[in-house]
Amino acid sequence: KDRPFALYMEAGLLDGSLNLSGLPLTKLELRHGDGKQSVRFDAPNPQHIEELDVVASGGRLEMHGLGNASFTRLKVEGSKTDCLFDFSGAIRRPAQGKITIPQGVVEIHIPAAMAAHIMLESLCGTLNLEGPLTRKGGEFWTQAALECRAPVLTLKVTVLEGALRLRSA
Repeated sequence: KDRPFALYMEAGLLDGSLNLSGLPLTKLELRHGDGKQSVRFDAPNPQHIEELDVVASGGRLEMHGLGNASFTRLKVEGSKTDCLFDFSGAIRRPAQGKITIPQGVVEIHIPAAMAAHIMLESLCGTLNLEGPLTRKGGEFWTQAALECRAPVLTLKVTVLEGALRLRSA
């Protein structure tokens, strides 16, 4: 458990759960097919993930505690997928993410105390906002980001057909 490692996981038609809490990950690649998959980071990653790469092609994917994952870049691509991205935990350095889901429902949960900036690159569907987020055009800011607190989580989100739910609590 103490030795840093990279993890590549591919799951096809599978309902499952993966708890990566506290593991010393330096790279993470997930490929998710139909089914329901839950990935958790309940404790901080003692290492640093330069890029967390996710491909979701159907079903439902839930990622909890992403603030604990300690990533610099998050890249999510998918099709016909419902996703939940929960960024609870404390980010230790600036982090950027690009989430592209052509069809589906994307839920993004940001802790209210986290400095976060979310940019909608494209949304052809419904937008649901919950909690203290400030909207400026197609961009959303938490109060901590407006106050220039660091580090900042910056997300670019594309949902072509479906719904985007942004929640800050």
